[in-house]
Amino acid sequence: MKALLIKDFHIIKLFFVLILLFSFATGISLKNGAGSTGIVGVMYVLLMPNILMNQDEYTKFSRLASMMPFSNTDMVLEKYVVALIGLAVSVLSSGLGIVVSSLLNGTGLSVSSFAFILGEILLVLVYLAVSMPLNFRVTTQVGRTVTMIVSMLLVALLIGVGVVVVSISNVSLTDFPAWVYVAAGVVALALFAGSILLSVHIYRNRDK
Repeated sequence: MKALLIKDFHIIKLFFVLILLFSFATGISLKNGAGSTGIVGVMYVLLMPNILMNQDEYTKFSRLASMMPFSNTDMVLEKYVVALIGLAVSVLSSGLGIVVSSLLNGTGLSVSSFAFILGEILLVLVYLAVSMPLNFRVTTQVGRTVTMIVSMLLVALLIGVGVVVVSISNVSLTDFPAWVYVAAGVVALALFAGSILLSVHIYRNRDK
């Protein structure tokens, strides 16, 4: 899998730079859990697997990989790992931005700001859980673009429902008890793990 990671890193290394910069800007600009540039850094994370799959399709890499010592699990898991690395870069950069902002402004660290980062993690995990099996199922760039749009709409719907619930209940992110965040994390991780298994199954059987 190391060779696959190196290959893909060279393709999207600019993405990592942009994620780093925009996520750091997010941490700097966060106030009461909202950042004007937050969605930009996250968008680059969400786009990475799609870009890499399209590149593999364009270069016919899947055919070449079949003659190399890469298992189906390696081919699938590597795309998830790349996305998780991008997410880690975004989270760490946002966190650093929050710390720098608090030092420059002479204010304490805001719990709501870190709640925003937690929301970013959950968003990416749920999006990947929904979109990755669909991306492995289709074999064209147009198809993956459609699945990306559909996946984003589904995730946006979930976010919208969450925002409505929070607005109606008139509470902030920090008002929720810890078990709510733990439960949300467990559900997101379960969906993510199930998504990996489904993607491996789809990839293994897509040419049959």
